[in-house]
Amino acid sequence: MDRGIMALLSMLFFINVLLCIWMFTEKEERISICITYLGSLAFAAPLIAADPIGPRCFYISYVFEVLTAAKILQYFLKNRGEIQVFYPALILAVTVCISAVFYVRIFMIIGKYSDYRAELIEEAVEQNAEELTLPVMPFSDYTGYTEPIDEIWNEKFKEFYHIPENMTVRFE
Repeated sequence: MDRGIMALLSMLFFINVLLCIWMFTEKEERISICITYLGSLAFAAPLIAADPIGPRCFYISYVFEVLTAAKILQYFLKNRGEIQVFYPALILAVTVCISAVFYVRIFMIIGKYSDYRAELIEEAVEQNAEELTLPVMPFSDYTGYTEPIDEIWNEKFKEFYHIPENMTVRFE
């Protein structure tokens, strides 16, 4: 999908949530919840200028969004007569659990690839190989730079994994 359309839909969603908070909460709680929700935007805004950008850049924004959801849930728990809170709480709990399983699964896969890479490196060093071919890590958006981006980082990569300087390392 086009990034412009995604950005527009994201802004509309953000504004919609803000309007719902404004319309369905009382004044004293409204301001506190809106400030917390706008905090997620404030922490994400500087990322417009960042490159590269990945999901880990938004962790603090995610924290503020979860705080907002907790404040909204707390508000509706205090005003129990106005809304049934069991179902929203259940939906929130299921969403959190699904997200946790999703992230655990991603990092388990990354861990397996990392272990496999370590085995390949160890074998190549033991055999005094001239060239080492390592697999590209999956989900690299979640871990940052998993392959050296230039010669300086290539040297640091070799130093970290105790790879001899004369060994050529390729990533496929």
